[in-house]
Amino acid sequence: MGSFTNEEDKLAFFSSKGPQATNGPAYVKPDISAPGFFTRSVSHLNNTGASTYDAVYKYLTATTDQAGLHTTEPAFWQLRGNDTLPGSPNCGGVSDSEWPNNRFGHGHVNVGTILRDGKLNDNRRPTC
Repeated sequence: MGSFTNEEDKLAFFSSKGPQATNGPAYVKPDISAPGFFTRSVSHLNNTGASTYDAVYKYLTATTDQAGLHTTEPAFWQLRGNDTLPGSPNCGGVSDSEWPNNRFGHGHVNVGTILRDGKLNDNRRPTC
């Protein structure tokens, strides 16, 4: 899974980029991309207002593992507020008409499309 930054057309510096060619035939990597850059998993301040070691560690280790929660449990994370997460254009030297590509894989996870109308939809709208 890749991770985009706060700007959805930019890939986070720590994201894996493809193609993967070291284990058999070359194939596209990552499979998909999702939020994961500076994603705060936990924040805790002690009585003096300073961050604790545990809080700093949890903050610094929050990466695409947090994005995975949004992609594997979209109903839990997104239906509650009926949020819509926008997609992103293809980039990385591959034509915009080609999917997947070696920067964002098959594209961004768009939970708003997957869970439109408050239910799971496994096919895209014609206008998407």
